[in-house]
Amino acid sequence: MSTAFHALSGNAQGALCTLTLLLLCVGLCAAVKAALCRAPGTIARLCALPSVLCFALLCALLDGMHQGFDAPDLLPLTGPAGRLPLGGLLLLLALTAAACALSLLRLRAWRRAHISAASVKEGIDQLPAGLCFYVRDGLPRLVNVRMNALSGALTGGPLLNGEDFWRRVASGDVEAGCQVLASGDAPILRTPDGRVWSFARSAIDVGGERAVQIVASDVTQEQAMNHQLHEENLRLARMNRRLRRYGAQIRELTREKETLAARVRIHDDFGQALLAARRLGAQHGDARQRAQVLALWRTNLALLEGTGTERPETAGLSALIGAAQAVGVAVTVEGAQPAPDSPCMALLLHAAHECLTNTVRHAGGSALHIRLTRAGGRLTAVLTNDGRAPDGPVREGGGLSALRRQVEAAGGGMRIESAPRFSLILELVEEA
Repeated sequence: MSTAFHALSGNAQGALCTLTLLLLCVGLCAAVKAALCRAPGTIARLCALPSVLCFALLCALLDGMHQGFDAPDLLPLTGPAGRLPLGGLLLLLALTAAACALSLLRLRAWRRAHISAASVKEGIDQLPAGLCFYVRDGLPRLVNVRMNALSGALTGGPLLNGEDFWRRVASGDVEAGCQVLASGDAPILRTPDGRVWSFARSAIDVGGERAVQIVASDVTQEQAMNHQLHEENLRLARMNRRLRRYGAQIRELTREKETLAARVRIHDDFGQALLAARRLGAQHGDARQRAQVLALWRTNLALLEGTGTERPETAGLSALIGAAQAVGVAVTVEGAQPAPDSPCMALLLHAAHECLTNTVRHAGGSALHIRLTRAGGRLTAVLTNDGRAPDGPVREGGGLSALRRQVEAAGGGMRIESAPRFSLILELVEEA
């Protein structure tokens, strides 16, 4: 370690010169960074000192290695540098390296505590949005990393002219693989990576000089939400059209249901009037019975002319019992009746009127029995009479067919038994 530098081998001298050159490069980098950041004088001098020392030492060592350390016209520092022992030279290089490290640490600490032009540029480069400032003739003054990347994706190269870049973006003149969603003063484009960007341009004043600012904002999420909202609006529009058609069908079905109910009432009322007249003619009733039959016919005719009062739906089975008495049929009810104004009662009345007509017309009976039972939210109604049993299976006609349609439309069921006597069995759903 006490051997002087000039006595070392050529390889050892070259290695020490290379190490000195590396330290010189580190010192120069620190000095340049300090100058760009406009660091204060103490930090700038601390950064420049290692590079100056390394430069002077390297010049002296290279001069001696080139001319020989015994040459007469050597640099002033060449002789002392050549006579430095290896240990001293290594210590000097270590101190220089420590000075370089200290200067870089001081510079880093100062940059973290102060805002400089470089820190502003670094901050702008970290923005998720693209940013570009340019002056006359499109000359860029500041372009961040994101905007340069967008320029490469949209135009195929870096942003070198702000006016040309805006013209291509606004007109939709972009590279293949990019999609133009909107053009003009507020262009929106989709890049090949699937992200959507909205561009805006505005003029600003910077120190009395007019500049133009271009901002690119990532609106991928907003675009996806707008697309989803558009799809939802289309779905709702289709649903509204279906609801309107459904409403029209409901109104038509309601009219048909009301028409059918009116026809059923007319059928029942006129059936009762005919049966009463038939019974009166067969039995030669007295004046009171003739007056009842005449009043019944007048009521039906007035109903047809629109001047009469319809039979109240809330009368329940009491109205049926009174009508049955007019035609000589006794009606008995077993079990609790449904609510008078319920759909279940309306179907039961319709069935009872139909069975009353069939009892008098076909069976020749004088009694109609209605048995009602409940189980699991359903009402079972069994309607029988004391007349003649049918000769065979009962074929449903207009009245029974209409009754079946109404019962099944309400979610119930209906069946007819012919033996040992006629029975009409209804399964009706009672409302909760």
